[in-house]
Amino acid sequence: MVLRAHPLGTPADRAAALAALKDARSGRLVELARGALPAASLPLAASLREVLATRGLAAP
Repeated sequence: MVLRAHPLGTPADRAAALAALKDARSGRLVELARGALPAASLPLAASLREVLATRGLAAP
């Protein structure tokens, strides 16, 4: 759901979704973000890489 808000939402929605991913305590959300990366649009992929970098993780 958080990842789907990225292309459809307002800039504030996208910022909130990314903040939620960055602050998520669950590693599952980060793994979902990493798994979505190959099929993501360029703007979403950039955002997902930012989330992974915030967590100290490399993008696949």
